[in-house]
Amino acid sequence: MMNVWSTDHFIIPILSFGQCEDVSVFSDGLGGWPEEVSWSISNCDGEVVVEGFSPFEDCVDLPDLFTIEMFDSWGDGWNGNTLIIGDAVYTLDSGSEGVNNVGCDIEEVDGCEEGYVEDCNGNCYPSNWVGDGVCDNGFDVPSNFLCEEFNWDNNDCGDGPCGEGYIEDCNGNCFPSNWVGDAVCDNGVDVSSNFLCAEFNWDNNDCGFVSCGEDSIEDCNGNCVSIEYIGDGDCNDSPAINFDCPNLSYDGSDCVNMIQDCDGNLYPESLLDLL
Repeated sequence: MMNVWSTDHFIIPILSFGQCEDVSVFSDGLGGWPEEVSWSISNCDGEVVVEGFSPFEDCVDLPDLFTIEMFDSWGDGWNGNTLIIGDAVYTLDSGSEGVNNVGCDIEEVDGCEEGYVEDCNGNCYPSNWVGDGVCDNGFDVPSNFLCEEFNWDNNDCGDGPCGEGYIEDCNGNCFPSNWVGDAVCDNGVDVSSNFLCAEFNWDNNDCGFVSCGEDSIEDCNGNCVSIEYIGDGDCNDSPAINFDCPNLSYDGSDCVNMIQDCDGNLYPESLLDLL
């Protein structure tokens, strides 16, 4: 995320090289970890006019309209560092990348401005972020190119379909592998991740039930029942066989209404209440 403020709230230092006849571009590097900060300013045709790090000061012949790309190598935003262009102040609140369009008339393509593309979640981000060496996984940064459409961010996140440190859950969606057995019940209903299947030892018992042995499981009433009844297409919520509870993904979602997101993935309708 990015903010821009009027310099009514800031004291702009006088550039050491005297009066600037063009546009002053200044970054004092007084925030935390300035060595992580970099940025570039491009004209509306995408040609870089000036780029730099922090600290920085120069008098630059900028066009009236331009775009600013801001980067943080650690991925946690600029930590109070700023980029001052003329009388406006810009910063990167969080994440590893951010863009600010200052007046460019950019054509929309497929719902996004020219030069942008819908990521795996349907949000618009610069298309050149795919395969740029930064892992756009939707967790550590807002952008998510970690899907087959973008060749798993062109392997920016490491080898494998989900990238280093991530794994496909029971529904085939990518989530951090250390969420298995982390004391949070990943049932795919109350949270988006679903590790509640035999492959992950039922989220390593994070959901509070104990396996009754091979091919059996303890239902919501404490009875040992064959796992074949979970997700069989019928809502099993009787006293004899009851899987209609959060710990068992509401009978593998048989007892909840499922909706399809913009990427074609199925999620319980109840997740909308969490947004």
